Parts: sequence; structure tokens; C-alpha cells
Amino acid sequence: MFFEYLKNFDDYSLFSTTHILHIVFCIAIAIILAIVLRKLNSKHQRIVGIVIASVVITLHIATQVWRAASFADGRSKGIIESVAYLVMPNEILPFQLCSMLCFLIPICVMLNKQWMYNALAPICVIAGFLYFFFPDGIINRYPPFSFRVLESMLVHTAILFYGIYLFTSKKVVFKLKNMREVFASAAVLFGIAIIMNVIITNFDPNVDFFYMMKGFGLGLHPAVNAIIIALVGTALFFAVYGICQLCYKLSAIYQEKKQQRLAVAIEGNITQEENNEKDNKK
Repeated sequence: MFFEYLKNFDDYSLFSTTHILHIVFCIAIAIILAIVLRKLNSKHQRIVGIVIASVVITLHIATQVWRAASFADGRSKGIIESVAYLVMPNEILPFQLCSMLCFLIPICVMLNKQWMYNALAPICVIAGFLYFFFPDGIINRYPPFSFRVLESMLVHTAILFYGIYLFTSKKVVFKLKNMREVFASAAVLFGIAIIMNVIITNFDPNVDFFYMMKGFGLGLHPAVNAIIIALVGTALFFAVYGICQLCYKLSAIYQEKKQQRLAVAIEGNITQEENNEKDNKK
């Protein structure tokens, strides 16, 4: 049962009790770990990045192997069909956003370029949060504690954690000048998804990268879906930016008050020592 593929598993539906528990638990873990590990030095921060990169790429590859081995597409019945599965574009190619991130995070960690971190952090946060509230690939398909569900939750928790961690560790400081890197990177990923949708839909009518073709079941034209998704992504981007700016302001206020209290305490100690010296002289 753990590794089995089950279609139409209605016990794990959108915003069911189990789904809500998964949302709360995974997001809480990502945020708590990002806060706890935020003060690591640069060497240890890089180790964190290597661990996250290893987790996401390993689980992504393991999932593709599991899909082929267990005939998870629901169509394979024998060896020929199993081999054919490996070339099913909609199933195996990594052109959904989170699948792309499973490769982009390791590339970013290996190259260790600041502009890549600047672009990656908000995209990871947006993709992570979106997934937990709409895990289309697992809802109504798999038992809530099956391999596919737990693998997917772990991968997206890692993606969300790493995005938040880049902010909390101050590896990335979200400023207006960094926006061009984020928008340029998002535009490239979006463009790739559009091109692959157009090309692959001729071979596999079920293709739906970035949910542009089916638009979450709204029945709209793919071009309209693309515009809506772009607008939603932009709105979420500015929401992340606003939250980051608020956190920076609150942190600055806290640090200022902390310094003021420290200065008062030091001044009080100095005054006390001076009074003690006067008393000793008397």
C-alpha cells in the first residue's frame, strides 16, 4: 500500500483534516528550522544548501523511478508500456515550477552566485506556499501516508524552507534592486513552460505545465490562464516582498531598542562603579 498507486483516493481530499494537518505541520517545520538555523556561519550555511539540494534532487529522481516501476500513470501494464512511460512528456519532464526548482536549487548551490540566490529565494517561497494549499498532484489520488504524498510533502517543505532560510540567514536581503533578477528568472521559467506546453501538447494532450493549459479546471483559454497565473505570481511576489520589508523594519526596531537597553545598562554599571569608588574613598 505504501508504494502503491491508487487513483481516486477520495479520503485525501483538498482541505480535508489530513491535508490541513499536512499544511500546518510542513509550513511550521520550514519556518522553525529557518529561524533556528539562521545564525550559522557561511560555511555551515553552504552545508545546509548542499543538504537541501541533495534531498530535492534525490527525491525527484527517486519519484520518477517509482512512477515507472509501479506504472503510476495508470496506463502501463507490461514491460513495453513501462518503457514507453519513460518518454511520456507530461509525466517525466521537469517543467512544473517545483520540478524545475529540484534542479535549480542544486545548480544555485554549486555555482554559489549571489544573483542566483536573489532570484531563487522568493520563487522558492511562492512555489512552496502555493503547493501546500493546492497539491494538485496528490489530492484525491494517493493515501495520505503513502510514498508519493510523503515524498511530495518533504520535497516542498525543503523548497519552502530553503527560500525562507535564504532570507532569515541574510544570505539574501530583499531589496528593490534585486527585483529585476527575480522577474527575469521567473520570466525565463514561465517562457520555458509556455514553449514546452505548445510543443508537447501535440504528443500528450494531458500536458499542463504551470497549469496554463487547464487553468485549475476553470475552462478558460490557455492564454487567459497564463495571464491569470502571471498576475497571481506577481501579487504573491509583492506579498513576499512586503512581508520581508516588514520583518526588516521590525528587526531594526528590535535591534535599536536592544542597543538602547544595553547602553543604559552599561551607563548604570559605570555610575554604580563610580559611586562605589567614592564610598571607598570616604
